Order: sequence, then structure tokens, then C-alpha cells
Amino acid sequence: MNIYQRINEIRKKVTYIQKVTAVQTYKAVTHDQVTAALRASMVEQNILILPHLISTKSLDAGATSKGTVQVRVEAEYSFSFINGDEPADGFQVSVSAHAIDTGDKAAGKALSYAMKMVLLKVFTIETGESDESRFAEDFDLLSYAESLSEVTSKDVVQHLYLQAKAQAIKLNDTEAFKKIGEITKSVLAKIEGGSK
Repeated sequence: MNIYQRINEIRKKVTYIQKVTAVQTYKAVTHDQVTAALRASMVEQNILILPHLISTKSLDAGATSKGTVQVRVEAEYSFSFINGDEPADGFQVSVSAHAIDTGDKAAGKALSYAMKMVLLKVFTIETGESDESRFAEDFDLLSYAESLSEVTSKDVVQHLYLQAKAQAIKLNDTEAFKKIGEITKSVLAKIEGGSK
């Protein structure tokens, strides 16, 4: 079988991954859930996936309440899907990702998010709750919530909120717009509560 036929065989087996990780006001699917659901089938079909970093940049994302500097990584990746029996048989998928972390994990978080999204989309896996939301195609609410989880600057929160809001408006996705507002409001309340 060629690479596309092998992927289709996996699509027949893995059709759904339930969102179980609670984040702010919604549930999400994690990178590890997706990997666990697909790994055995990918080994059986002898499909390899290789990530390639296309570009990356690091930005200052403010500091935590304890003064720890946060870094926001924005990256572009290309993932090669390869038929292990015939390495010339394959294709590539490109994706953008971002993540915030106080240590050296932002780059790894961005790569994990990119890989998760590519796998979900290539294998067309349903994840349940709010899957009708077109916003989830281009913006991960889990990643957005994580990016705000350690932010203590209202200016940084406002900047990230405006970026997310613009994407939701562009996609005309009122459900995502509502969830972005709920997440942001919760984070701002936490910041204001901590400053009293």
C-alpha cells in the first residue's frame, strides 16, 4: 500500500479521541492522548513522522507573580509522513505553533502542539465537545489558556486576547469568541485578586 492507503487504514481504526483534560472553562485533547491513540496503528502500517523546524522566534511574555521571566516561542514546522517500506513515498504538512513557558520548555510545548494538530487533521480524528467550532482548526484553546496561566501582566493578557479575538472574528466563530472571553476574564480576575 502507498502512504495514503496506509493513512486511510489508520483512519478506519482511530476515529475518535475524547477530550478529558479540563482547562479553564472547557476540555481538551493532549499530545500524549493523540500519540497513544495512534502509535500502535502507525507502527503496524509502518508510517514514520519526522518534524522539521522551518523558523522560530522567541518573544518576551512578561513575568510571573514571582518575577520569573516568561518566553513565548512562535514556530513554523513541516512534518514528513513517510512510508517505512518505501521511503520515497511520502508527503509533508506544514503548521504554525506557539507556546509560553518560564523555563526552557516553550520550544518543546510548541512542537508538541504542532504535532498534535497535524496528527488530528491528517487522520481526521474527532475529539467531541465543540468540534463544530471552526476556530479549533486554526487556534488551540488549550494552548491559549496555557499561555495565560502564568501571565501576571494585564498588558500581556490584553495583547494575547486581541490576537485570539481577531482570529475568532475572522473565522466568524461565536462559540470560540465566547470561550476566549471566559478564559481571559478568569485570568484577569486572578491577576487583580493577586494584586490586592
